[in-house]
Amino acid sequence: MRYVPGSHKLGYMTHVPLEREDSAISFVLDPELLAKLPSPVACDIPAGGVSLHDPVVVHGSEVNRSSRRRAGVAIHYMPSRCWFRRDIQTLGERLGGIKLDYADRPLVLVRGDCENLNNQHVIKL
Repeated sequence: MRYVPGSHKLGYMTHVPLEREDSAISFVLDPELLAKLPSPVACDIPAGGVSLHDPVVVHGSEVNRSSRRRAGVAIHYMPSRCWFRRDIQTLGERLGGIKLDYADRPLVLVRGDCENLNNQHVIKL
């Protein structure tokens, strides 16, 4: 994997549709903008390893050319007083990308109590 150090401080950056059958994502950073950023830094992740980073850090990797599956997992934390709005389309979907269905996605309460009664499907650890 590669990432651009400090890119999380730049704010929202324009993304463009990615129309490739072999991709798990439907939008990528605008290549013209990417070319203006500092060179990415390589971060080797061994098999079974993980990368923990802020999602706004510019990051990515080349196409997986091995016969083995590459998995990605995103975990997002929010205060228990927040309302997880299941009715709002993601930016990617609004721009014509992949539709994510959050209707039944569970919310896992890591600690404390759920402070927003609008939240549904809350699992307390």
